[in-house]
Amino acid sequence: MEKREWLEVSINKQKVFGMLHLPEKVSLPPVVVFLHGFASNKYGHNRSYVTFAEELCRAGIASVRFDFRGSGDSEGSPSVVSFEDLIEDALGVLNHVRNLKSVDVQRIGVFGASLGGTIAVMAAKSQPSIKTMALWSPVASGELWVRDFVAQSPEFMKKDPRMLLSSYRGVALSQAFREQFGRMSAAKEMEQLGHIPLLHMHGESDQTVSLLHQQVYKLHCEGRAAPSRFISYPDTEHTLGNSAVFPTVINETINWFQEHLSAPCYC
Repeated sequence: MEKREWLEVSINKQKVFGMLHLPEKVSLPPVVVFLHGFASNKYGHNRSYVTFAEELCRAGIASVRFDFRGSGDSEGSPSVVSFEDLIEDALGVLNHVRNLKSVDVQRIGVFGASLGGTIAVMAAKSQPSIKTMALWSPVASGELWVRDFVAQSPEFMKKDPRMLLSSYRGVALSQAFREQFGRMSAAKEMEQLGHIPLLHMHGESDQTVSLLHQQVYKLHCEGRAAPSRFISYPDTEHTLGNSAVFPTVINETINWFQEHLSAPCYC
């Protein structure tokens, strides 16, 4: 059904590694680039991204899973990597994909989960080749995420706000990451990406990135030329790839890519 090829991309003198999934017997298939969340990797929880990539191949769509610098097999340290470095990684891999001979570079989609969804939006500003996006539980803005975090963890209210993100899930974060993430507003960028169809999926019980983030994205997507679809799942937490609704989420996402990687441009 598919064949796989290792990818190696050099970004700022460091190597980023990934996997290309190619459906067999499909000439120049469309391709989806995966952007994983923070403290995750190209496999996803319970290998959910591998499963997703395999299902895309069955639908005739290629995909690229890769590790950001400081994650998985890629070089770099998570304690040094900045938020802008992660955007640079996404752009570097997207540029690499645009030079592949085995896929249709006029039909590139992006999938992003959690912080990877946020990075997908930020990277799309300078990537006119992106035809559509599907995001799972993306952060809308650094300010909103910090506000939610403090509301859920009031013990941090007495601490220096600049140190709220000194570490996350046991991973030390650089000062550059904290500053850049804190002033980031990905949802607002959607106003400039009105030509890109957007699928946004979120768990209603998400305690990591609250459902309010989806509402903010929806607000900034009003009046766009391209279609936007927002889906929320009751009794579902942050990691959709590790949830009871995962099969439904996969089907919805694949259907979205099948439709919009073949749809006309909304420019």
